[in-house]
Amino acid sequence: MKITSRQYALALYESIKNKEKEELDILLKNFVSVLIKNNDLKLLEKIISEFVKFCDKADGKARVEIISAKKLDQEIISLIGKNIAAKLDKRNIIINNKINKNILGGIILKYGSTIIDGSFKNKINCLRSKLY
Repeated sequence: MKITSRQYALALYESIKNKEKEELDILLKNFVSVLIKNNDLKLLEKIISEFVKFCDKADGKARVEIISAKKLDQEIISLIGKNIAAKLDKRNIIINNKINKNILGGIILKYGSTIIDGSFKNKINCLRSKLY
């Protein structure tokens, strides 16, 4: 049976939580050795991404991507972060504001597997589909 990047990440997370630094070095070397042995070193980037998700969840963090047509003011980003923190019941929201001029205006929010598309481009496309 093939081990997924999520399974590797969970195994790594479970094995290193609450460990001292000296133990971490050995555990990480062993982990990389297992990846090499299983010919799964190519999964490392995905494993790290999944590992960060486990750490964030344990720390009460959520990562949110805000896509907008132009850079948003810090005040707006902070307000969006507070609202998302309350909705997700998270203590800490890490926000990445990406710029995509193709959305014309509005914003697209991405967190976890959720996407909320409030872009003008999406609204125009929805209106177009209703008219035709």
